[in-house]
Formats: sequence, C-alpha cells, structure tokens
Amino acid sequence: MFSEAIERIVKLHSMKANIRMNVFIDDDEFTAQGKCLEKALVAAPNDIIRSKFRLDLTFPLSSNAGSADVVNKMIVLCNSEQNRVWHYTSIENTTTQNWINIESVVNAVKRSKKQHHIRSVGGMPGLGGMAGMLRGIKNGYDFTDPPEDSLLKGKTPLKIWKLKGRLGDRELKRLLDLLAWKEDRNTPYPSHLPVEVEIYLGKDDLFPYRIHYYNLPKKESKQRTPVMQLVFCDVLLNDSTEIPDYLFSTFGEKGGDTGSDITAQYIRSLGL
Repeated sequence: MFSEAIERIVKLHSMKANIRMNVFIDDDEFTAQGKCLEKALVAAPNDIIRSKFRLDLTFPLSSNAGSADVVNKMIVLCNSEQNRVWHYTSIENTTTQNWINIESVVNAVKRSKKQHHIRSVGGMPGLGGMAGMLRGIKNGYDFTDPPEDSLLKGKTPLKIWKLKGRLGDRELKRLLDLLAWKEDRNTPYPSHLPVEVEIYLGKDDLFPYRIHYYNLPKKESKQRTPVMQLVFCDVLLNDSTEIPDYLFSTFGEKGGDTGSDITAQYIRSLGL
C-alpha cells in the first residue's frame, strides 16, 4: 500500500495544500503554518524523484511570539530544471540562504558505491517533494504491522489507512552515529529522534494527510512522546488552475546562485 501511495503521487501533475507543522521540544510546542506546492513530478534513477517543489512556512519563536512586526519564515525550493535545492530562513530579521547542487550529490553517492546513502539524498527537504519524503520514510522505517482502518475526525471526516513504522536498525545506527550519541540505560535515544512514525493515507487517493513522528523514552516502552506532526489540509490534486512557474524560479534572477553553496558540506554529512 505504501509503494502504491508513492506511485500515485509520482504520477500527479500538480499538488497544492496548506500545511501545519507542530514541533515538540521538551515541554514546549512550536507551530508553523504555510503552503506546499508541487508540479510536474518526474521519476529519475536511483529512487530519486525530481520535481518542482515549494514549501513556505511562517512560525513564531518564544522570544517574539507577541511581536506583530517580526515574521519568521522558512522556504524550501527545488527546481529540477535548474538542478538546485534552496533553503531560505529569516528568523528575527536575520536572513540565511543557501543552495545544494543536486547532480553533484547524486554523483558523489554513485562514486562511493554506498547506495544506501540514496535514501538520505532522496529524503533531503525539497528534493523529490512529497514522493521523495515518503520514499525516505519507506527506506528508513520498517512497516511490519498491517494497515489499520480508521477515521480522521474534523469538519469533513476522512476515511484513512493508518500505517505504523519504526526506524530500521541501519537507519537508527546512522542517525545515532551522526549525532555522536552515547547510549545509557535511562536515555537510549535522543529526545528529538523520530524512532516511530504514523502515516495517515486517504482511502480514496492514498494521499498522506498526516505524518506523526514519535520518540520512545526506553527501547521497549509503549509510552511515546511526540517529536513532530505534519498535517496537510485543503489538498488539491491535479487542480485545473495552473501553478505559475515563477513560484519555482529560484530567489534570484540569474539561476538562484545567490547565497551560499553548501553542496560540499552536505556531501560530507553523508560520510562520502
């Protein structure tokens, strides 16, 4: 079912949705809201999906939550025609912009012959859009339980399939090594590590309307703590209204190379 959901998204001409992201850090909860756009999804080799993708989020910080004149923003933008993924943040009036060359990352993985790194590339924010994110989840988590028949409550109740997954041993080790985490009896995992995931797929379209990540305080614990929740609403699939190309046309007028090129740093983070 998970594979079928990915294939359906791959074949979409366009996707528009409002998004809410809740992030839980210790006893605090932060909420970001915005829009997600995707267009002309095209399959590429090595399980990587290239696309035109844009994610716009605005969010408050505890230090300025009551300030009306400060708007914190994050934009993730991917345009396969320009072979770039850009990340833009503006937090408390401090702006950061960087970009990654997609082809350079893929070539580095191919040269290394470490094909398991493909899942890390495919899950890179913006690269592959929705299908890329789901492929990253599918490759990183083990889904052994059968889907649950359930119902999402709201103004318009939605019949869904709920899928539950847990980080596979290889991906768990990779993340713990990346974090240089030293396990002890009381805290086997970092509190922000998404050890488990739940995905809510619409029964009719298999679209992931919700993705919830959880941490486990202990390896065998049944009590979970939320790490992050993604909620997609007002979803329009293959809408007749065309999404303008300029929304995917980078931040600059000359190919979007304004900002910092962090391709080399990203390749090193993969251990290549």
